[in-house]
Amino acid sequence: MKQPSLLKIFKLLEQMEKEGILSRWAIGGSIGVMFYTEPYLTKDIDIFVYVEPTRSGLINMNYIYDWLKDKGYSKFEGHSIIAEDWLVDFISAKEGLIDEAVVKCNKFKIDNIVLNVISPEYLIAMALESGRRQDYAKIEKILQQSKINKNKFTRILKKFGLYKKWEAYG
Repeated sequence: MKQPSLLKIFKLLEQMEKEGILSRWAIGGSIGVMFYTEPYLTKDIDIFVYVEPTRSGLINMNYIYDWLKDKGYSKFEGHSIIAEDWLVDFISAKEGLIDEAVVKCNKFKIDNIVLNVISPEYLIAMALESGRRQDYAKIEKILQQSKINKNKFTRILKKFGLYKKWEAYG
């Protein structure tokens, strides 16, 4: 079985940015977590993107999928597009926590490709906000294997009304 290559996805993201398809974006989810922890099994990559709403307030991400289709990526599994043997989810970075996480992301350089990756403090806050069991596992991984900025994290929790959820979690 062929191993999917994250490097190919990173090159694809770089090309999308160079061609103006992506401007404000960042890697999150499990792949984002792995920039700060040991690797673990995951089947998808979450790309959070800011998309300017239409006049009616709708978020239209069709231009992303149209661009990918023109490059030969047209198969879907559920809501994920399949690219380079990865399930890729493009998720709208709506106002609030996710948008700020994208704007204040960290930069990583891999094979001369600059990647935007959501910081561990925001990854934890996003996991708390979603409240899914799999996201709580991500919180544990980050807390055990990465150093977080406690002042930054507390500010995020308070700003987005997640402090009580954090206290209940802890």
